[in-house]
Amino acid sequence: RRLKASNGSQWVFQSENSKAGNLNDPKKAWIRVKQYATLLLWSQEERLAKIIDEIKQKLPENYDVGSFFKKVEEKVKKRELHLPTGLMDIRLHDIRRTFGSYQAITGASLQIIRKSLGHKSQQSTQVYSRLHNDPVRASIDKATDAMFQFTKEGNEE
Repeated sequence: RRLKASNGSQWVFQSENSKAGNLNDPKKAWIRVKQYATLLLWSQEERLAKIIDEIKQKLPENYDVGSFFKKVEEKVKKRELHLPTGLMDIRLHDIRRTFGSYQAITGASLQIIRKSLGHKSQQSTQVYSRLHNDPVRASIDKATDAMFQFTKEGNEE
């Protein structure tokens, strides 16, 4: 059973150009996402924001993010400015691992994490068990407090 994307499709990475209706290898799409996110990050710096706006004003309405990104890099290089790394070094697997980590942190069981990440073995999911300790610790503290409260109430009689 597949999870449904927000628009009701069974695919997270949909493609109208694919016979199957999905991207089998989203590398190019992932690069565009990182380029776009990096441009947004760079635009928070005043000196880079000016360059980005200058280039963006000259672009056609349906511009390609990749060529826009390269034009910004070239212009910055010509001006001998430093570009922060941005988000270009993030891998898809980093996003997947972050998702699994947040599931663990918010109290999801390892079985749920395993299913949502599509791990075939429980061993692959064990890496998240150390992040899953806070809910366990909280439960232990709550139970211990209840035990001490019960003991305290029993001694008062």
